[in-house]
Amino acid sequence: MTRSSLRLDAGRVVRSTLQVLGRDWPAFLALGLVCSLAPRLLARWILYQPQVIGLGGGSVIGAAALAGGLTLAVQLLPTALLVGVIALRASAGLGAEHRPLGDCLVQAVRRTPILAAASLVMNLGIILGLALMVVPGALIALAWCVALPAAALERTALTAAFRRSAELTKGHRGTILLLGLVCAVAVIALAFAVGVGLGAVAEPLRTLASEALGPGDPAEVIGGALGAMIAAVLTAAGGAALYHELRQLKDGGGAQTLAAMFD
Repeated sequence: MTRSSLRLDAGRVVRSTLQVLGRDWPAFLALGLVCSLAPRLLARWILYQPQVIGLGGGSVIGAAALAGGLTLAVQLLPTALLVGVIALRASAGLGAEHRPLGDCLVQAVRRTPILAAASLVMNLGIILGLALMVVPGALIALAWCVALPAAALERTALTAAFRRSAELTKGHRGTILLLGLVCAVAVIALAFAVGVGLGAVAEPLRTLASEALGPGDPAEVIGGALGAMIAAVLTAAGGAALYHELRQLKDGGGAQTLAAMFD
């Protein structure tokens, strides 16, 4: 049996994801707060400043475009750093020699520009595909789902990262779709639990953050931002675990191969 004919084990990917999260959850939580939650709340605060409100032109579409563009601009680099750190740390834990978290952080900072560019291209490609028809967007998402871990770990150029992702995911996209649905359910469940918890302290939040966060219930705003943070960390860990498993299937890369990425 050739490596290309081997099947992706969804259960193993889930176990690897939990292993990655379980080993470094305090560090990933701190990274999530700094690289996901804080930029998202900052973008919302900027959005409702008097000097910015009028830039949307007064239309719903203009306001939505302004909100989306501002959020993307503020979050792009921090999110790329988050993905890079988690991918490098996951690789060190799943297949390579032990590397301190600080080393992973330094490597991720060096790769942040290419990761940010890859993230921007991927998001724009998926949005365009979804705008044309739902199916092309979904196919793009499945083909490119490990482009960011590939860019972080293989030190490839931008276009090479997307080619590598398409190569690794070929023949396994049905299983990857199933894993994506499982991840979505997990994120929704965790976000709901966070929302319930914030509901208990909603009144103090309304008092402390009602003006800073703009219109809407502050508990809902912060709950949504926390849910997005959870999604970012879980997706990054899952993507790193998926990349590791796909690489093992396609290339048979062992610990020495993965360790060489840090050199």
